[in-house]
Amino acid sequence: TQLLQEIKEFLTNEGINLDSFSSSKRSKRIIICKNIPFGTEERELSELFSQHGTLGRLVLPPTGTIAVVEYLDPSDASKAYKNISYSKFKHLPLYLEWAPEETFSSEFKASDKKVYKTIEEDLSTMEHATLFVKNLNFDTTENQLKEFFEKCGKVTGLSIAKKASPKSASGFLSRGYGF
Repeated sequence: TQLLQEIKEFLTNEGINLDSFSSSKRSKRIIICKNIPFGTEERELSELFSQHGTLGRLVLPPTGTIAVVEYLDPSDASKAYKNISYSKFKHLPLYLEWAPEETFSSEFKASDKKVYKTIEEDLSTMEHATLFVKNLNFDTTENQLKEFFEKCGKVTGLSIAKKASPKSASGFLSRGYGF
């Protein structure tokens, strides 16, 4: 019972109206997601659900077994519901249901939204990054590889891993990967 009380308190603090769950009228923008694997983070769910449209709010209690997902557009919510319902997430199927109307005690405000950076955004703010490139053609030269990656931005250094050639005393062979 203490665990249930903590979940109720958390949901209330996040602006969820628990009394609305006795209502039979269902929202067209808010989804309840159940059967979430233990240890799932809010960011993982945000990435999954945002593939289908713009999210307003996503509430995941610390226990992480249930989440409330709000979309800004009902058609996005419907698309997500159809595509994610009963789909496997990590190792478990996700069970979705439409949340009651007025699940949230207040309307969504854009200033309340949590912003998650994508990997591309994280890389764009980095000054330096080292990439491991594998499955290179053995004939690829460092100049060809540098030319290819300069299309994406400044390349400060590049190296293709090599080994000594058994046929030539002064020659080297590519190992098929580089940095």
